[in-house]
Amino acid sequence: MTPFKTIMLASIAMNAFAATATPQLDTLLESLPKTEYSYYSKVELDIRTTALLSKCEISKVKPEINSRNPNLVAFDVTCKNGKTISLSSKTDGKIRSLVAKNHLKRKTRLNHTNTQLEWVPMSDVRGEYLTKFVLDNHYIATRNLKMGQPINMGHLDVAPTVERGWEIKAQSNISNITIGVDVKALEDGIIGETIKVQNLKSGSIFYAKIFNSTTVTIE
Repeated sequence: MTPFKTIMLASIAMNAFAATATPQLDTLLESLPKTEYSYYSKVELDIRTTALLSKCEISKVKPEINSRNPNLVAFDVTCKNGKTISLSSKTDGKIRSLVAKNHLKRKTRLNHTNTQLEWVPMSDVRGEYLTKFVLDNHYIATRNLKMGQPINMGHLDVAPTVERGWEIKAQSNISNITIGVDVKALEDGIIGETIKVQNLKSGSIFYAKIFNSTTVTIE
């Protein structure tokens, strides 16, 4: 690289840095929420927008955080002379999110042994992210999750109370007498749903309603 090119690149880099170090950007940063689950450390604007903002003595800032990408923020800025400026920015920061502790395959039930809470870069988080542990085995992963990947509700579905292939008990109440048979679930389902089951002894197939994780009832 020639000395001339080196000097030009250094000059551009210095100008870019100078454009980001302004009281206005500090004001934008201070307007962003800080919680026990998230914090913002930097607001990034292009040089052109920063130059426009530098002419504004800010009196009010209204940030609007992108609900799916929290590192993207739109600002409505009111200057003391009455002028308003609308701008968009990227931000740096961290979010305390539930992440996969190791590689999780699709249909894995989430619990305290395979998930953990970690501070992750805000740019890695998408959608309705989780800031606390979920109930053990209440949700299953709807896709494969990588180790350390932030988990959001789009990755989850409610886990079935009974899963296909489970061996459970089917009960019927006749004249106050409870009769039970061992069956195999042929479908997934949650409490209250009717699923197809198979009698393990006779092989006959019939429908029964899920009562809990170990029992279905014949009505």
